[in-house]
Amino acid sequence: MNIRSKSVCGVLTIFILFSFGCKRISQMPKEVPANLEMRFDNKLLGTRHRDGFVSGLGFVRSAVISGNQMSVMRSGCEEEGEEKLTLTNDEINEIYQYFVKSEFDLIENRRLPADAEDGDFREIHFRSDDTVKSVKYSERFPLTEKHRERFNNIWTDIDNFAFARLPSCGK
Repeated sequence: MNIRSKSVCGVLTIFILFSFGCKRISQMPKEVPANLEMRFDNKLLGTRHRDGFVSGLGFVRSAVISGNQMSVMRSGCEEEGEEKLTLTNDEINEIYQYFVKSEFDLIENRRLPADAEDGDFREIHFRSDDTVKSVKYSERFPLTEKHRERFNNIWTDIDNFAFARLPSCGK
């Protein structure tokens, strides 16, 4: 093997090692962190027309978990309102593990539009002493296929946990 071949092999080896070394690894602690708050919002605001008029049914569903309290709220339904539940440590851990399993801290939007608050979207917000992270998903807040799958996994898990406790009112 001549010097040029050794140099090419060396560069390729460094490139391969560097590529594997750059894979992002989730920093979510396995145990529930202190001062944890999780929020899940589903906002369907209706159809916005060119003249600025919004038609259609406005609808908001949200669940906020802070400490051992969960507040589930809906609007745009026959049975609107807020329900407050006290969660056990096991239930809080179960919900937190949805974030760990889906590596929530690695989910990133492709781009953030200037009119970020305009339109329908789903949002998952996570806050602890060490981490603050929000991810929105809609046409205006696109996610890659892998990140969309992770986002939807968390959404489905919390939807089954929180919203399934209330009478049906759309998703």
